[in-house]
Amino acid sequence: MKRRLLDTLFLLVLTGYAAGQSLENATLRLEVEPNGRVTIRDKRSNLVWRQADIKSVGIWPKGGPITGGPMHKRPPRKETCPRIVHVTKAKDAILISAEWHVPLVFRWSLAGGNAVRLSVDSPHRDEKIEGGDEYWGPRLLYPTAFFAQGASRYTVMPDDEGVIYSTSETDPEADHVRFLTKSLANQLSMPWWGVTDLRRGVMTRVDTPFHVAEKMAWCDTPGGERTLPAIMWLTDRGCWAYERKVTFRFINQGGYVAMAKQFRNEMIAAGRFRTLKEKAKLRPAVSKLRGAMDLWVFNLREERKVVPLTGEDIRKIHGYGFKHLLLHSFGGTEPTPGGGFAPEAVKEAHRLGWLVGQYHLRSWIYQKQAERNPELEGMCIRGPTDYRYRPSPWGPHLFYCPAVLGGILKSVARDERATGRGRVSKE
Repeated sequence: MKRRLLDTLFLLVLTGYAAGQSLENATLRLEVEPNGRVTIRDKRSNLVWRQADIKSVGIWPKGGPITGGPMHKRPPRKETCPRIVHVTKAKDAILISAEWHVPLVFRWSLAGGNAVRLSVDSPHRDEKIEGGDEYWGPRLLYPTAFFAQGASRYTVMPDDEGVIYSTSETDPEADHVRFLTKSLANQLSMPWWGVTDLRRGVMTRVDTPFHVAEKMAWCDTPGGERTLPAIMWLTDRGCWAYERKVTFRFINQGGYVAMAKQFRNEMIAAGRFRTLKEKAKLRPAVSKLRGAMDLWVFNLREERKVVPLTGEDIRKIHGYGFKHLLLHSFGGTEPTPGGGFAPEAVKEAHRLGWLVGQYHLRSWIYQKQAERNPELEGMCIRGPTDYRYRPSPWGPHLFYCPAVLGGILKSVARDERATGRGRVSKE
């Protein structure tokens, strides 16, 4: 019996770190197992949030979701997943060393109250990283999504006007849009998303929102297969380049409304939030947004040819009873910024007190505009065919980057305003 006890004690000494490392405050307990798996317990509700294993990701044949045929599932590529080397504890953080294309250090820490912070960095920031596909380049899937049984019914995504997905919907054909990989720099309206049961949940706030995307994946959980959002880091000009940061905030009451208010409060604290009244002082037409319906007209014909709205079309829409309206006409790939409206349509809309606009969220610069302005050549996110991407002079993909395209974007905005459009734009 004594010998068996000594053997057990010796084994415990040899594997002294086998129980993992932990940090805690009055609200949360953060634990990291020797294999790098992270678990967070919310002491208020006793909910345990565990990292879900990614089982599959969605891909399309060449041509993408519009022209490439149905999506299919496959396991994530090995080179997108880090290999955990060891886990250690510093004074106020747990450090995970990992191998990827370059060595990485994942630093997990408590950020006060109900928040956990993660930083991802490399001692070889400037080392060139090869691989990946033509569009995204090398990419890192880390961390996988957190899941708590009973509190993870929905994913909330600030995509366009905001979307709520059921995490138990796993059919790739039911709603393929959710499986599009979304760049935070030009496709999501805000750099956060959440998983919630509409009361409790976890908010993922990406504090360094460039060179990163959201990747919806099929995950194994204690409740079965679920679709959950993961973070997909991208390289900066072929290198890791700088420290990446994420804050996970655990919500005990309020669900996605509490998450949205949290982000709003952060923007107010940072001095980045302006009220509608403040915006209207700089551009009086903005005040017309109050009480206005956002109406989109896709006036397309065969071969995606745009038929501009006419003054008669505007009067017809007005006849339906609209008094306050933000009217958008999809311009397609028309080379001129006013392609979706005839000039008399803009005048008639303004006479009625309406606002008119143009789709800006992905990019203002269409390939055909380069025919009119050679300066745009090579800077277009959309290629010669609708919804096709092409490489730019700055690498295999160009995210919405004002530092690179500031002058060009301003000139395009001026062109749009000259047509009476873009009175309320997203630049």
